[in-house]
Amino acid sequence: MIRIAVVEDERESLDTVLNCLKRFEEEEGIGFVTTVFCDGLDFISGYRPLYDIVFMDIEMPMLNGMSTAKKLRKVDSSVALVFITRLRQYALLGYEVDAVGYLLKPLEYASFRRQIEKIRAEKKPHFFLRLLLPWRRSIAWACATWREITRCLRRS
Repeated sequence: MIRIAVVEDERESLDTVLNCLKRFEEEEGIGFVTTVFCDGLDFISGYRPLYDIVFMDIEMPMLNGMSTAKKLRKVDSSVALVFITRLRQYALLGYEVDAVGYLLKPLEYASFRRQIEKIRAEKKPHFFLRLLLPWRRSIAWACATWREITRCLRRS
């Protein structure tokens, strides 16, 4: 399951992103859990690092995408951030907030798919963990990403 946040204020653009996600799910047999936010303020208020990918518009009321991304990076440096906007001039600013991608509206499925595949390739599990299971008196192996490991360590 891949957890996704979509931060988009335009209904038509939001529908396009959701349709792209649905198509990718159907083609790849991968499940997405998607949460939609209408603006940056809704998204960042009470944010917890639950998401694997954030698709974010840049021009939004209340709090624009770039300001939202700067606040996001203060609390979550590892989430994959992808900007979706009509404005090419913001592409370079994405580097300031460590965005992994930048997609132009109107969104095309082929570019969207390439972006998801790129993120999936970078987020593949990298660590094998040897776990002692005292209740079963055995040892098990698990595979996890660094993000999953640090999330578990923060909980304990």
